[in-house]
Amino acid sequence: MDLFNHPILCNSCTALTNLGSINREGFQIRTLECPQCEKVIYHPLDIKEYEKFKKLKNKDFGVKLRFVGNSYCVSIPRQIIRYFEHESQNKKTVKMSIEGPDKIVMYFSEEIYKDGN
Repeated sequence: MDLFNHPILCNSCTALTNLGSINREGFQIRTLECPQCEKVIYHPLDIKEYEKFKKLKNKDFGVKLRFVGNSYCVSIPRQIIRYFEHESQNKKTVKMSIEGPDKIVMYFSEEIYKDGN
């Protein structure tokens, strides 16, 4: 049960709050906004997930590039795989594309496949 799905009164002025959301680096963070005192409350689970993302994003990983058969293999750190596990638990493949002369991007989500290409 999520409390954000029910009417909530502002703890400062007792006005009924409005459900909203903000976008931070691609994350939708649900909010409750008071129309009178303009106080904003962020959904704690959304903030927690965003903080996990920021920790991984700000960390540089040194990974190994290996030659396997006629292909190269890059090892992905366990921390990154664990972050994506809830989204792609049984997925064996990911989508990879080149975005620039020195940038390769991997997509772990089916939704990006549909929207991106």
